[in-house]
Amino acid sequence: MKYPERNYIVLVPEQFTMQTQKDLVMMHERKGIMNIDVLSFARLAYRVFEETGGGGLPVLDDEGKNLILRKIAGDYESELKMLGGHMKKQGYISEVKSVISEFTQYDIGEDEIERVMESAGESSRLYYKLADIRLLYRGFTDYLREKYITKEELIKSKNYIIDKNFKAPHKNEEPKVFTYEENYEFIQRAVERITRALCAKSLSVTDESESSSAI
Repeated sequence: MKYPERNYIVLVPEQFTMQTQKDLVMMHERKGIMNIDVLSFARLAYRVFEETGGGGLPVLDDEGKNLILRKIAGDYESELKMLGGHMKKQGYISEVKSVISEFTQYDIGEDEIERVMESAGESSRLYYKLADIRLLYRGFTDYLREKYITKEELIKSKNYIIDKNFKAPHKNEEPKVFTYEENYEFIQRAVERITRALCAKSLSVTDESESSSAI
């Protein structure tokens, strides 16, 4: 209301986008939010790629991840010391998929896995479970390279594009970004980097957990 000529981006967890849009409409004096976009970090990635021409690879959904992991598990079955006998159990592939997705989401690579393996020691069952997960993780990322991109990787990759290419909706004005962080249990390292990039490109950034009078 105070600055109708500015464009606002409200970043919320994906499950809160519709509710936040509804709340903003109800709060607005004219019951409309023409200059306010409510986006999740994943949806922001699509928006940035639309503007910059990135995102040529198809985005892999959870079912696609499961199918690829099932193939990778079959290819490496003889090398899996702890998980090999479990991979055909119902729901097990999905559990491994969730672990790999979280590794990608929280920017955990093979170096971090190896450090935990060293701490656990070769006498630990955890050591061999992590060795199997590391093998599946490597096979999964190798298979996806230049073919597909996951939603977690999409969020990570847009950090570079925001830094280098992202343009404001209007020629002489940067978008104003408000982040609603109180609904996140914790912020992933990749999302933290993106937030810093947005801070550098935006007119201002407000944390709604500290201010309730953003609009």
